[in-house]
Amino acid sequence: ALIAAYRERGYFQARVVGRKEAPRQVDELGEGASREGRRVAQRERSCVDVALDISEGPRWQLSFAGNSSDVFTAKELRERLPFTNTGYVDQRAIEDAARLIERSYATRGHPLAEVRGKEVRRDRLDRTLVFTIEEGPKLEITEVGFERDGAAYTAFPALSDDALRALMGTKVFAVFGTGGFLQGDQL
Repeated sequence: ALIAAYRERGYFQARVVGRKEAPRQVDELGEGASREGRRVAQRERSCVDVALDISEGPRWQLSFAGNSSDVFTAKELRERLPFTNTGYVDQRAIEDAARLIERSYATRGHPLAEVRGKEVRRDRLDRTLVFTIEEGPKLEITEVGFERDGAAYTAFPALSDDALRALMGTKVFAVFGTGGFLQGDQL
């Protein structure tokens, strides 16, 4: 939970290491000690001190240029980024995050969205990740159709257009129903 709190604040490489300290030495109580005194001493004998070594590492601020809040809020995009879970921030991870944002846009009717990510370093601990988003046009599915050649149609007559539509993840948007695009890796 502590690492998650740091990563939510942009410290994606935060590390927390706990170590158990030796139990405290408590002097033995003499015969005349009160019952309460004995209870306190017993409790102290069973306590353990825990020390945490915390390395925050660099802090990244996030910028989503070109994002319109009617598709995604900055918070929604931030929650999709892998850095919060992995703690890795390098060029490959930034490129992977850009592809993830593109796939997210595809689910909201923007399958042609393009995203570029780059890191801006002001110094070794102060950095910004800038994702430049070109949303592209919003596309809406109005019809799903199939083209077949005669041989395929006669070889599989049970696969009617309706049966194929029922198997597809890409659906026509409806007023009271759902619709949407499949992700690229699902095609």
